[in-house]
Amino acid sequence: MIVSYSPGEFNEDFPHIPAFSQTLNYSMGLFEGMSAIIGEKGISLFHPDLNYERLQWGVDFFKLPYKVPVEKSIYTVFKLIKLNNYHTLPKGTRIYVRPLIYVRNTYVGLTPPKEGEIALLHAISPMGKYLPVPEEGIKVWIAPLPRTLPFAKVKASSNYQLSLYARRLLPEGFHEAAFLNAQGKLVEGSGENVVVVKDNTLYTPKEDSLPGITLRLVLMLAEEMGLSWEFKSFTLEEIKQADALFFTGNAAGIVPIGLIEKDGTTYQAKNDFSLVKELQKEYDKLFWGQPEQYHVFMEEFLGENDSFQVPERWEKIKEENISKLGMHSKYSSI
Repeated sequence: MIVSYSPGEFNEDFPHIPAFSQTLNYSMGLFEGMSAIIGEKGISLFHPDLNYERLQWGVDFFKLPYKVPVEKSIYTVFKLIKLNNYHTLPKGTRIYVRPLIYVRNTYVGLTPPKEGEIALLHAISPMGKYLPVPEEGIKVWIAPLPRTLPFAKVKASSNYQLSLYARRLLPEGFHEAAFLNAQGKLVEGSGENVVVVKDNTLYTPKEDSLPGITLRLVLMLAEEMGLSWEFKSFTLEEIKQADALFFTGNAAGIVPIGLIEKDGTTYQAKNDFSLVKELQKEYDKLFWGQPEQYHVFMEEFLGENDSFQVPERWEKIKEENISKLGMHSKYSSI
């Protein structure tokens, strides 16, 4: 597999991370999950402007001396697709894209990394559905440890130790784990935002949860469908009064939740998934390129002999998308 350890550079997949790297030793890293698709109009990358904006927001939060080269990174993703021959895969294929900010310091300790010691890795892989989507919804297990993360708003690598822990403990028959905070409120799945539907209104937690991009798109779509939404936390008992419950995420998409179990007790909404299915249908249109506002295409960034180029429409759609759906938009939970 060909990967990129810095935008515009391409290598065989072997370690380029020093043994004393703060990423390797202390989980000092930030990442994104993105999707490239092979659709009717070619190969495209889904909302990269929003992903790289969130990545830069996390870099700035941690005061790391790095500026994400957004356009060069998009070019790098498309170039990796060609170098790995994924462009020959059939229509309908989804390719998972992993940008990772990492530290390549060569010294021991917790000294803040200097300029030049931060880098951006990209790796890609074809990927099917992250979670199953049974008609009755998935079964979710509440992890035993309450989740209170100081950096919950940042997509930091260190946050996911608890997710890995929960997935290792996941009982047989369950599809996914989820977390309560110290106050007993449902906050997130191991890698997804959570949404409650009640009386044509969507509710999603603001505290202790990531400002998910798929979630923002879903809230936008809900508005366009005439639904209301608001940021609100909820307990497992309150779920029983809801019409439906679902997860959102780049890897997961929109996934209905059939039941949640904690300490042997089952909690269920009314499981009326009619609105969830409508949202799924509208989200799938966005995901597969309708409209093209949220997609950039391979031929736009790969010029003659695969040279780097930036399309004319890029600045316009980037500005519009970030203004409407970015980290400081009304749909974001920061």
